Amino acid sequence: MSARTRPARRYGQGLARVATLAALCAGSLMLGGCTTSILGGAAASAANSKAGGSALPPQVPDQKPDPKEAARLRVELASLYFSRGSIGPALDEASSAAKLDPENPQAYNLLGLINMQIKEDAQATLNFECALRLAGTDPDINNNYGWFLCERGRHAESIRFFMVAVRSPLYANVDRSLVNAGVCSRRRGDNAEAMRFFEQALGLRSNQPVALFNLADLSFASGRAQEARVFLNRLMQAAAPTAEVLWLGVRIERALGDRQAEALYAQQLRRLFPGAPETQLLTQQGGR
Repeated sequence: MSARTRPARRYGQGLARVATLAALCAGSLMLGGCTTSILGGAAASAANSKAGGSALPPQVPDQKPDPKEAARLRVELASLYFSRGSIGPALDEASSAAKLDPENPQAYNLLGLINMQIKEDAQATLNFECALRLAGTDPDINNNYGWFLCERGRHAESIRFFMVAVRSPLYANVDRSLVNAGVCSRRRGDNAEAMRFFEQALGLRSNQPVALFNLADLSFASGRAQEARVFLNRLMQAAAPTAEVLWLGVRIERALGDRQAEALYAQQLRRLFPGAPETQLLTQQGGR
């Protein structure tokens, strides 16, 4: 899930519209520790004096920075901080962006992600809802809010927001939202729906690793070990294995009776992830 920067929407309805949106969204701003300086301001030119009492050169009027542009830059900076795990600076910059431009949906989207990260669920809800009021069809915002709902156990609700993202004609990450929908469907126990979402994701991106793993896991759980092996082999070619992937490989090959392949998966699991819970399970079951 990611916070992507987009130009602020201009509604052209004057100061009354801005005031209304500011009132709606003011409650969602995290004000503690926020900075109030504006990026990109032009410094006033200093007056030059010359010997002999010559006249001062013409003065260039101070140029006030555009608050929308300043907010956009702050969102970009906040996104960079957030991607690097610097939560405090990200929160400060995103909060400042929302104050500078109450019509910037990406500022509230990013605030929602930050609140989600630090388990401030009520604040996250307010910020995501404010972002959606400003840009209700934005695919990134819908995907992020959907994932927030899924992570908080509201699985059925989350699907609706993922589908809004999927239907966006300019969305570059449709496979990601389909995978998220599949994960949430699986969490609520609807494996058939989950498989449909994962298969659709593979139709768009044939090496989508999360879709491949889940299809392998679901196939194995349904007793279709040969089909699970096919998905897992594709996954091993698409991404570096995790302990969970290697443990699934051990069980698939054990079910198919291929002791050599089982031993290879077990060796990789022990070597790469000696302290993982999956490795402990392997040891408890007397794996090679």
